[in-house]
Amino acid sequence: MLIAISATLRARLTLIADWAMIGLAFSLPWSTSVASLCAIVWFVAFLPTLTEDDVRGGSQPAAGWLPILLLIFGLAGMLWADVSWIDRWKGLDSFLKFLAIPLLFIQFRKSERGETVFAAYALSCVLLLIVSLVMAATDIRVTWEYAVPVRSAPAQSGEFVVCIFGLLFLAHDFALKGEWRKFVAASVIVAAMLADILFIAAGRTALVTIPILVLLLALKTLNRRSAVAVLVSAAVVLGGAWTSSP
Repeated sequence: MLIAISATLRARLTLIADWAMIGLAFSLPWSTSVASLCAIVWFVAFLPTLTEDDVRGGSQPAAGWLPILLLIFGLAGMLWADVSWIDRWKGLDSFLKFLAIPLLFIQFRKSERGETVFAAYALSCVLLLIVSLVMAATDIRVTWEYAVPVRSAPAQSGEFVVCIFGLLFLAHDFALKGEWRKFVAASVIVAAMLADILFIAAGRTALVTIPILVLLLALKTLNRRSAVAVLVSAAVVLGGAWTSSP
């Protein structure tokens, strides 16, 4: 049963939920503890703002149901796991996070701060990139892993991959609008993050997902001829990195 709240309170809670998600996006590359705290604030603030139409799925796009399907697959996988039921439930933690995605679809179909969330995440990733490149250039070893100031190489490279493909999507829009300065800035950041992934702090998951995301991005944003050109160029870049990266 949904909680009936006034329009004023709904607006205030929506604002809190938006800014909690902005804080989560900015803190995620640096601190999972702060990100988790922001996630709790977001959930507590956003949940009362849901309407009956939201719960029935009236404002949910088709893509919002895919995370729920993945969660169902995760639950099915528990049935034949060769461990205790306690360990099976512990392994389900990552799948439960998928449930946040449909809620985020609902939130940012109504909110105008979706771009601010990505801007906060991109800015945070750029700061992380600068620290990583400085560490690599000066051979500083702050943590147990080379040129990884916080967390781990798989986590850092995964964060950069998300940022790269968000920026590539924006770069495509900048090119269509003739905003060339923004296009060049986004392209430089993408190239620097890709170099960090391929030559400094590589993660196996990132290396597997990059070709898949290149294919999906090309099919979504480009015509057939341009998509083929992009895919060939990506293959050349990745092939060169495969032979030259340590």
